[in-house]
Amino acid sequence: MLWLFITFISLAFVLGYFGWRWESTYVNSIPKTYKTPLVSILIPAYKSWPAIKETIKSAINLDYPKKEIIVVNDHPDNTKNLCKELGVKYIENKIRRGKSASLNDAVEEAKGEILFFIDSDTIVEKDCLKKLIPWFSKPNVAAVSPKYVVSNKKNWLTKLISLEHYFISSFFKIHMYFGSLISFRGCGIAIKKSIFQKLGGWPHTLIEDVDLSAKLFSKGYVIQYEPRAVVKTREPETISELKSQRKRWGKGSLYSFLHYKTLYKKNIQ
Repeated sequence: MLWLFITFISLAFVLGYFGWRWESTYVNSIPKTYKTPLVSILIPAYKSWPAIKETIKSAINLDYPKKEIIVVNDHPDNTKNLCKELGVKYIENKIRRGKSASLNDAVEEAKGEILFFIDSDTIVEKDCLKKLIPWFSKPNVAAVSPKYVVSNKKNWLTKLISLEHYFISSFFKIHMYFGSLISFRGCGIAIKKSIFQKLGGWPHTLIEDVDLSAKLFSKGYVIQYEPRAVVKTREPETISELKSQRKRWGKGSLYSFLHYKTLYKKNIQ
């Protein structure tokens, strides 16, 4: 057992070193001059009222000069009136389309060069876009991921998940040491519209974010991590809710791994 402990500690130290090396140098690689393209902020909704209210307000308050906000709703509720009140573009599906299809439809209405997808229970910090957008000046960068933190630290479970987020952030830094993330979360991600459409948009899978990130990576694009940009997202507050989420993640990740197993195997080696 001692050798297992020593191995684990040694591996953690080595990986931590890689993450520290990247973090200590990445700021110097941020483009100093960059354009400010129009950004389309796309928010999918399904029985999201009233939580979506704070999400939309956080998008409106983003400190970025050129943006449009589009809410696409899969279930009629008071979100329509809220969007009208706040001057936000609103699309309502006549029948339930599902998250992926709804977002892909909304992209067709989007005018922005950059698409910023945020979930209806996610809050974006005011300077988020200002931190994400400069990276798109690099031609090989297709997507930029912010740092994800827990918004609802209400009980021991969400506090544990918050700790999990800390470790995920550390692993993201390790990924970047080797050149790119291999995955991101769809609750907050910025993507070049031209590349998004070229690859067919969000796939219709259990966890479309993992599948799309694998597709981007397999095509040689870079998925950049920007830990200074922060989005706060709601996490499960009960064991049953957590089990449901992780079961879906597990099935979706297995599908993605089997579909892109050659890619993952190559990069593990």
